[in-house]
Amino acid sequence: MKKIFKVFVCCHKYIHRIQDIKARIDKWNLGNYLIFVGGQEQKQLEENVIQLKCRDLYEDLPEKMFAIYRYLADNGYADKYDYFWKIDDDIDFIRWNAHRETQLSDCLVDDYCGLKVLDKPGKRGWHIGRVQKDSPWYNKKYNGKYVDWADGGSTYFLSSNCINKWKNFYELSDIRLHHIYEDLAVAYF
Repeated sequence: MKKIFKVFVCCHKYIHRIQDIKARIDKWNLGNYLIFVGGQEQKQLEENVIQLKCRDLYEDLPEKMFAIYRYLADNGYADKYDYFWKIDDDIDFIRWNAHRETQLSDCLVDDYCGLKVLDKPGKRGWHIGRVQKDSPWYNKKYNGKYVDWADGGSTYFLSSNCINKWKNFYELSDIRLHHIYEDLAVAYF
């Protein structure tokens, strides 16, 4: 069975969800994981909770995801695990057990895969009304190209090979100027 590391994504606005996430992890026996938030400096906030030096707003989710994957690559996680499962802080597992994890593990064969893969453009203005007024995406639709992408809200998986592509990646601040949708930005990368 493939070794799957769970990557939970949270933000300071919803930091109160961390204890709920940990309770779900314990309840469903999800195994090894980290919970990430963005902030002014990189530090460990508590056991299994890392604050990365990156922006923490909705419009900065591509930057935060790249920072997370860089952290995992730079700290050797790709050497220990086969896949990384990106999970939002509001996802719950209705039915989970070792059998379902084995089924999931058997399905993971590509470097980038998800529970809901889309092969057509998404809503180009989905973010409008969700970003700050000083965001480069305020009232601006995404006009970039779409590629097949795994819906981030439905979770997706990256292989260790894919995670290693972020090793020593330091162009974080530019990501927000070109990408508003983290799942599509990851698909491009």
